[in-house]
Amino acid sequence: MVQPNAFAAGQTQTVQNSNVEANEKGPALTYVKGAATLADVAQSLSTLGVSPRELASILQALKGAGALRAEIVVQ
Repeated sequence: MVQPNAFAAGQTQTVQNSNVEANEKGPALTYVKGAATLADVAQSLSTLGVSPRELASILQALKGAGALRAEIVVQ
């Protein structure tokens, strides 16, 4: 489909033959033996300047994404 500009008086037209290509190049994945402990994650985030409140939110997001196997108790 081809659409005219927002304030043009034209009409949307159908294009018979269109090709779309998408390429994504990103960093390669690296696998690390073993798993990081919760203390490792907290220390790394603390080094980046994450506040305790932000740390709690990040840990809850990790848990929600299935990337953290722990029980989170917020007091």
